[in-house]
Amino acid sequence: MGIDRNLILILSLAFIVIWVIVKRNRGGTKKSRSGNSGVELTRRVEAWFGMARERTALMDADVRTEREDQWNAKPLSERLEMTNQFLRQQFGEDAVGIYRDEEKLEIGLAWYEGGRDADS
Repeated sequence: MGIDRNLILILSLAFIVIWVIVKRNRGGTKKSRSGNSGVELTRRVEAWFGMARERTALMDADVRTEREDQWNAKPLSERLEMTNQFLRQQFGEDAVGIYRDEEKLEIGLAWYEGGRDADS
């Protein structure tokens, strides 16, 4: 009287398996691309940060202290805006959204101490 019960079960299972595979491949590809680009961006910023810290460690202590004092004398909003502008110019708009304010202030200080003309 119609389709065999076993055929319906086999077709249903096949549909579910195909649906899960397609869903996983589509979702996984998007996550992988965005995740990898975020990881790569973070690596680039962290590599820059490490080099900036090495550069400031080699600076004259008085100059470094003077620049740090100048940085800390600026209002918080100005320091964050300067850091956001630096991140945009050096690493792109996505870099601004990756870091919390505390992390941005550390990045900004490293940039400011190390000499703003030596951004790369």
